[in-house]
Amino acid sequence: MAKLQVTKLEGMNLLVISQDKDNIFFVGTPDKIVISTLMLSNLLKFLVFNDYLSPKVLEGILSEYHTKEL
Repeated sequence: MAKLQVTKLEGMNLLVISQDKDNIFFVGTPDKIVISTLMLSNLLKFLVFNDYLSPKVLEGILSEYHTKEL
């Protein structure tokens, strides 16, 4: 299992997400991040369960998705 380290920068509302150099949870470049949908969902779950991200944010995204005009 890949190991990530999440650091919250206090007062800036920013997160730094790092992985060990031997893991492939995501691939990062100066202008891109490549991550599988499964790993993204795991990351979102981790962020919510550890109070880095409010569940209200995800609820808002889903609400917007369900009320969008096609």
